Amino acid sequence: HSKITFHDHIERQNCLKSPQSYMNQLTNKNNHGHKKKKTLSVKEVPFEFMLNALRLTNGFNIDLFSVRTGESFNVIEKIVHEAAEKKMLSISHNKIKPTKMGLNFLNDLQQMFLNYH
Repeated sequence: HSKITFHDHIERQNCLKSPQSYMNQLTNKNNHGHKKKKTLSVKEVPFEFMLNALRLTNGFNIDLFSVRTGESFNVIEKIVHEAAEKKMLSISHNKIKPTKMGLNFLNDLQQMFLNYH
């Protein structure tokens, strides 16, 4: 799997699992072995940011959310506070950080941001 972030969009790609299938696809001039290529919609970018940022044990600065997504932090603020009430996130000054429980239940924490709006 790969993720490429451009200034105006994000692309995700995944390759074929079977090495032989991958090699067979490479012989096709129009195919670079990628099974699927997807450009994320503007609506998906905030979740994508949180999916990656919540894996960081040191957390992230709130300002980075707006820089990377083009959205105001307000769009996820309610969910951040709900996660903090559940002891899955800590909020300190301008920084959001997953707690030990948040990291232990990372899938559940990330899922909270799936339908952020």
